[in-house]
Order: sequence, then C-alpha cells, then structure tokens
Amino acid sequence: MAGVDAINTTLEVIIFAGAINLGQSWWTLLTLFASSCTFYLTTWEEYHTGTLYLGIVSGPVEGVLTLCTLYALTAITGGSFWQKPMLETLGLPIPDFLPEVLGNMPFNRWYLLYGSILLTFNIFQSSQNVIHARRSKGLTIFPALAGLAPFFITWMTIPIWCYLRPEILGEHILPFIFFIGASFAYQVGLVIVAHLTKSPYPYFNILLLPIFAGTLDALGPFLQERFGKDVFGWPSALGGGPYAIAYVFGCLGLSIGVYGSFVVDVITNICGFLDIWCLTIKHPWDPKEEKSQKSH
Repeated sequence: MAGVDAINTTLEVIIFAGAINLGQSWWTLLTLFASSCTFYLTTWEEYHTGTLYLGIVSGPVEGVLTLCTLYALTAITGGSFWQKPMLETLGLPIPDFLPEVLGNMPFNRWYLLYGSILLTFNIFQSSQNVIHARRSKGLTIFPALAGLAPFFITWMTIPIWCYLRPEILGEHILPFIFFIGASFAYQVGLVIVAHLTKSPYPYFNILLLPIFAGTLDALGPFLQERFGKDVFGWPSALGGGPYAIAYVFGCLGLSIGVYGSFVVDVITNICGFLDIWCLTIKHPWDPKEEKSQKSH
C-alpha cells in the first residue's frame, strides 16, 4: 500500500548491484531504471484496466526466485564470478558471427541484457492491455499514454544530471538512489491511491521539481562552455563539487519527509474511515455482541 513495495524495489536494486559487482556505475543506474519501469508500468496498467497483470517473468514470483538463485551463486562462487566472460567460463565456443563485445561479455552484462529484453516485452504487453481496455470502453488512448510521461520524462532527466555531475554517480550514488527511489515510490503511491479512490490520474508530484532543478543547475554551465557565455546558458547556483552533493542529501531529506507524510496521511485516513487501528485490533471480538447484532 502507498508504494511501499516500490521502496523495496529500490532497496533490492542496491543489494543486486552489490552482489554482481556493478558498483557505482551507469549499470547500477540502468538497473534502477529497469526495476522502477517494470513496477510503474504494472501500476499504470492496473489503474486503467482494473486488473493486476503479471508478465511471463513476474517480480513477486519468478523474479524473487531468480534473485535468490543469483545470491546463492554469489555466495558459492564469490562476487568476482560475475565479471568473468560468460562464454569462455562455461567453455562454450564463440561463433564467428558474434560481435567481440558479446563474445567477451561478462555474466553480469548478460544478465542485464536478459532483463532489458524482458523489460521491452513488458512495456509492449502493458501498453497493449491498456489500449485494449480503453478502446473497449469507447475511450481515447492518449490520456492513458500520457500517464507514462511523468516516469519517462523524469528518467530522461536523471542521466543528464548524472552525466553533468559525475561526482554524484561515481562517489555518492547511494543517497542519490534513495532519493530517486523515494520520489518514485511517492509517484506510484499517488497512482495506487487514485486507483482505489477512482480519482483522476496523477500526472505530477512535487518531488519531480528537485530533479529538474538539479539538472537545470548543472546544464547551464555546460551550455555556456559549449556555446559561449554570451550565447546561451546560465551560471550554476550550486557550483558543483560539495554543494552539488549537499543538494542531493537535501533532496533525500525532502523526499523522505514528503513520502513519509504521504504514507502517514493514507494510513490515518483509511483507519479513520474504517474505524480501525493500524497493526492492532481496535474492537476486540465479543461473541455476545456479535450474536446480538445477528439477532437484530
């Protein structure tokens, strides 16, 4: 509820990246994108179809079992196993038609390639389900497809920010991942609540603004350097370095506060509406009272 599973997805990305030695790299960021994309697509699809579809390889079942197998292999063989060339390690011949980059590709890159293929299939399948559901109700598909914009526009911005501020990706990726994960969980939580309450689709959340602001702050000096200060661009308010990292930590604190208050608000409203307590029983069962109510 309220996107808690989205937080678990972010935490799992960190464990996964550590297990197969992805490190503080673009590959870890790509893994976060793929995992978040699958989760967001499932939530978006359920909002418009009213049905929770699970793909051929679903995260809660095959995905978890695959990760358990992956962690077991890491425990047995050691983390360096994932950086060995897969075909050579398995003793398989490398076909002449296979590009050298694939022939020497390590295990962890092959696994990411496998995940990319599944992600592409999930995007296609989810889109087809939503389009079919909208057309069966006589509704246009464009408002539904626009629901993908908050996610994909944000993820077009995040790599630009990391490219312009390499200190974030190479030195402080953990707080950055937690910040992005909390922002993503908040967006997913808004979609889930909108689905349950039959509310309009949430195309925007406030935590997208710090992402865009950080990217624009880093983009200004880059444009000045590329086109000249008198032509295009703007000075950076943060100036990069420690101030850019401090901004990431500030964004992390903001995201925790916003998402945390959202979770508390959802829980208190549900408990108030149903007259229940969270994690405890408000009204102990009384067989005499139940019998009296049934008689009436």
